[in-house]
Amino acid sequence: MKKIKLQIAALAIAIGFSISVDAQTTIIGDFETGPNDFGSFWLAGSFTAYNHAWGGVADETPPLANGGDFYAYTPGAWGQIGKTIGVLQAGTDYSLSLDYQGIYGWGDRPYVELTGYNGVSEITLAAGYAGPVSNDAWSTGMLNLSSATISDSYPTWVGQQFNVKISGAAIAIDNIVLTVSPVPEPASATILALGAIGFLIARKRRM
Repeated sequence: MKKIKLQIAALAIAIGFSISVDAQTTIIGDFETGPNDFGSFWLAGSFTAYNHAWGGVADETPPLANGGDFYAYTPGAWGQIGKTIGVLQAGTDYSLSLDYQGIYGWGDRPYVELTGYNGVSEITLAAGYAGPVSNDAWSTGMLNLSSATISDSYPTWVGQQFNVKISGAAIAIDNIVLTVSPVPEPASATILALGAIGFLIARKRRM
């Protein structure tokens, strides 16, 4: 009996691992040469693309910032970059991260948005300011959109265009990364677990 209990526990743990889906991390904008460079974003307002350190600020210091390119927004003037990152999916947690730093001796915190677009109108799904901002070092900001928020508040936007927007003034940004984590349905997990336990109990009775 003890052996069967141990088998059930081990199988339950194994099922827990098997139904979890690995998160997928995608670089949206590293601004190096390639598919995630400056040309892959739409642009609005005032901005400049810089290569390597500029004016003694925005040094590309690992590990926060990699390579030698980044976007910088002109002080005193609003600027924004944006990019379509796919379609909004149900049952999925999204996490967006980016490196940022103030320039010109001061800087506004970048404002980050995840939006949906259905061909007619656009809606903000998640938004917030990264912060605090430093003029001496790179910082990392995060923005999350949970599967629960999508199912509870934006179910009609599933399958629609999914975008990221970043705006501000007197800031440098780099290394925009999106992590997509599918969330298993609780009902499916329960059915798998009960089926496995039932199999072991039936096996015990036959022994």
